[in-house]
Amino acid sequence: MSYKRINLKTDIRRKRATNAVIVIFAIILFGMAAALMLLSRPTVSETENRTLEERPELSAESYFDGSFSMGLDRYYTDTVPFRDKLNEYAAMIKNAMGIPAPQFYGVEIVNDIRTAEEDEPEPLPAETETEYTAAVTEPSVITETGTTAAVPEAAAETETAVTTVTSETSGEGEFVGDINDFLNNGILVNGVDMYGEKAGVMLFGGNDKQGERYANIINYCKEQLGDSVTVYDLVVPTSVEFYLPDKYSRYSNSEKREIDFIYSKLRDDVVTVDAYSALEAHKDEYIYFRTDHHWTDLGAYYAYTAFCDAIGQTAPGFDNYDIITKDEPYVGSLYGYTNDITLKNNPDTFTYYKTRSQFTGESFKYDTLRSSGANPIYHEYASGSNMYGMFLGGDALHVKMTTKAGTGRKIVMFKESYGNAFAPYLIDSFDEVYVIDIRFFGRNAIDYIKQVGATDVLFMNNVFAANTSTLIGGIERMMTSPTGTIVTTIAPPVTETAAVSDTAVISGTSQTSETSLMSETPMVAGTEAPAETTAAAGTEAAPAAGTGTEGVTGAT
Repeated sequence: MSYKRINLKTDIRRKRATNAVIVIFAIILFGMAAALMLLSRPTVSETENRTLEERPELSAESYFDGSFSMGLDRYYTDTVPFRDKLNEYAAMIKNAMGIPAPQFYGVEIVNDIRTAEEDEPEPLPAETETEYTAAVTEPSVITETGTTAAVPEAAAETETAVTTVTSETSGEGEFVGDINDFLNNGILVNGVDMYGEKAGVMLFGGNDKQGERYANIINYCKEQLGDSVTVYDLVVPTSVEFYLPDKYSRYSNSEKREIDFIYSKLRDDVVTVDAYSALEAHKDEYIYFRTDHHWTDLGAYYAYTAFCDAIGQTAPGFDNYDIITKDEPYVGSLYGYTNDITLKNNPDTFTYYKTRSQFTGESFKYDTLRSSGANPIYHEYASGSNMYGMFLGGDALHVKMTTKAGTGRKIVMFKESYGNAFAPYLIDSFDEVYVIDIRFFGRNAIDYIKQVGATDVLFMNNVFAANTSTLIGGIERMMTSPTGTIVTTIAPPVTETAAVSDTAVISGTSQTSETSLMSETPMVAGTEAPAETTAAAGTEAAPAAGTGTEGVTGAT
């Protein structure tokens, strides 16, 4: 018979250790569960520059169709306490391990800066469809010699997209491999250098079908306004055009080609603005952010000089501006979209050019055009990842600037977020400046332009926006619908324009005018929007004014 020796002390120690591990694990597990239940959940992500998921409302319908449980899952996943810090630490750990930055969860990149969509255009209202179609004219191409030539039919039908397949070597130094290994939501960081520092760029797909559609709605606007109003189009290239490493060049289409294509589709009496050449001439200067998809205020200034050439003016020199640099380093949207630690560790410098000219600013709610009060135009308190919100105070506002330029001209400008940095320069060129975001406007734009007595209209959008179906659809709605980008079930009553008062103009200040820019749409008690209003076209929800958000669905 064999005997097994039992060491009671060792056995007891092992059991105690096992029990301790179980207890510690249970404490951690239940502690994390309690923390997730009790700690305050964030509502906004500063690094991602967006509003997080909201807790869904329980109803019998949402419970039985499953939408409540799915919404609750998205809410708890998207609003983990300390999510921004946890994402940052995870990115640092993975970077140290040589693992690429994580894919950005839960949102599209930005509604005004993404690879062009190829959706069919939203049908126009029946009463305007025939009129709109009839207004589209055959465009011509401006050749290098300045003469015009017919657009080749094949070019008009071309649709291009970013290639994302494994490449083969076709030239010296060209990248060999799968570009997807280095992309994060269409953003490339690997090997990108701007001004001697590491940076990110967004690859451009390009879409001639959408580009032509963009040109056609501008043609329609000019047709409706006639000879009394001059219409300009300024399409802005983005940083990828000038800073994409040569070895990746085949993966991003030419923005210049797409800009030229759009210009070729415009009527002869629409004035095109060559901002491309002005920016290219200064590409060695700090004209784009390295960690953000926008241009810098210096880039916007050079585009303004090109616009001044088009309107027959000379742009003020730098001595007309106070040049201010923020002390705080700036890390913008590209980091928010990627959590790439390389961008986090290479922040931008934020410099802006504040005019010394006299002006007043006022904001109006984009849906009702009800006055929101004074707008300083330069929101110098903006900080952190919202620093770009310093210009105008955000997107979802309609802004009016009254100046002492003394030119006798008034301009209405249609833009996305690129236009926020550009708009303040117009203070030196026009007596009145009306700034309208193509995603947020609650009136028919043609009627509005006539009612404010504009002499000039400017469409100023980056080339991504000029190739994005949902944004072009917003412009189409503004030009044809009585409620602009606001989707309604009932057309609002026709109202008369209120007289615009002459306001005192104080340098660099913002006083509220005595009368509203236009009379208000009838309101429901206790609300800010018409009762029939449901949503702004192409958006999930309007970002709050002054937050610096870019209309991120889930970043414009």
